[in-house]
Amino acid sequence: MAMRTFAEILGQDVVTRHLRRAVAAGQVHHAYLFYGPDGVGKRTTAYALAAALNCLAPQEGNACGRCPACLAVAGGTHPDLYEINPQGKNIKIEQIRELQTGLSFKRWQGNYKVAVIDEADLMTEEAANSLLKMLEEPSGKTCFVLLTSRPQSILPTIWSRCQRFSFRAVPPELIEQILLKQGIAPAQAKLFARLSDGSPGRALAKLQDGHFLQVRQRALEFCRRLQEGGIKECFEVAAALQEDGEEEILALMAGWWRDLLVWQATQSERLLVNVDLYDTIRQEKIPLTNLKQVLRETEKARQRLRYNANRRLCFEVMTLRINQYLREGSG
Repeated sequence: MAMRTFAEILGQDVVTRHLRRAVAAGQVHHAYLFYGPDGVGKRTTAYALAAALNCLAPQEGNACGRCPACLAVAGGTHPDLYEINPQGKNIKIEQIRELQTGLSFKRWQGNYKVAVIDEADLMTEEAANSLLKMLEEPSGKTCFVLLTSRPQSILPTIWSRCQRFSFRAVPPELIEQILLKQGIAPAQAKLFARLSDGSPGRALAKLQDGHFLQVRQRALEFCRRLQEGGIKECFEVAAALQEDGEEEILALMAGWWRDLLVWQATQSERLLVNVDLYDTIRQEKIPLTNLKQVLRETEKARQRLRYNANRRLCFEVMTLRINQYLREGSG
């Protein structure tokens, strides 16, 4: 991954300021838990911490980003940096035992041994209990960094032994800056920053996905057909949704209804997600009450699918109700 120092991480100032001060003062905690949405900088910050702790020329708690140690951390090749990721659906006890063995050796060349555990909520019970023993008996100059987007699934005893930091969604203006620095064209940077749900990582992933804009267009076409069509179109859209990646399609549909609702309520372009469709959005005249019902039905369908509801029935109920509310709104 590209080297990022604390100073270069945007949108998480509270977290990076605290960590930088801790490194500078030599008061680094033995275990941190970074939690928040996917793609908002948790792993990047963990690596910035590892670099700051092992940098050969640190400056006020911040890594220089250029020395051999910093470059090794960025490349994932530093001998005192360990990272654990799920194998299949879980992090297994064998992985934690292997980590424990590695941490038992003396440091190779760094000031700190740093262990980054991504998706820490996916540890099996045995793995979590094995890690807990290490956290209960911390050895000097070892720092654990646990990352999760599902903090409620972390074992309470592990939660209590970590210093915790909440990572927030990043404002679209900052994500736009990040994309511009990556050489993305201004119009695209603005659009994908709004479509990212506050996640720079998600914005970059969507930019690199050659099919994303086609999927978005398909979602918008479904919305149009539900607005202009009848019962026949409802069943056709419901059938098509079963064949697509329904979660992303439904999220994009919800984003469209949200934009129409936000525009009706605020008349503010700054709050829109689909900024490239501003002219279309401002021409829509669907009443606010009906838009709220349409958005609610879309979100209900997303929630039901998470609980493995009957997909066909779920989509048919959603499309019929949305069509009804839209027709009532245009009547």
